[in-house]
Amino acid sequence: MTGSIPPADRGPAPDLPGFGRSGKPGSRRYTIDEYEDFLERFLEELDVERVSLVMHDWGVVAWPSPSATPRRVERLVADQRRAVHTRL
Repeated sequence: MTGSIPPADRGPAPDLPGFGRSGKPGSRRYTIDEYEDFLERFLEELDVERVSLVMHDWGVVAWPSPSATPRRVERLVADQRRAVHTRL
C-alpha cells in the first residue's frame, strides 16, 4: 500500500508493543497509558513535531494520544474494521 502514497506523505509505521512484529515482554502492563507513553517517546526519538496519525485495527487503542498531545497531531484517522469471514 505504501507504494501508492506520495514519498512526501510517507512516514514511520510502528507496531504498538505486544502487537504485530513487536516484542511482547512480560514486564509490560499493556495499558492505554503505556501505549500513549510509547507513542510519545517514539515521536520524541524521531524528533517529530507534528503528525498525521493513522490508527487501524487494534492500533486504535492509542486513541487517547491525540487528546493528550494535541500539539503534535495535525490530522487523525481511525479505521476499526472487522474481518468478514465467508464459508464457501
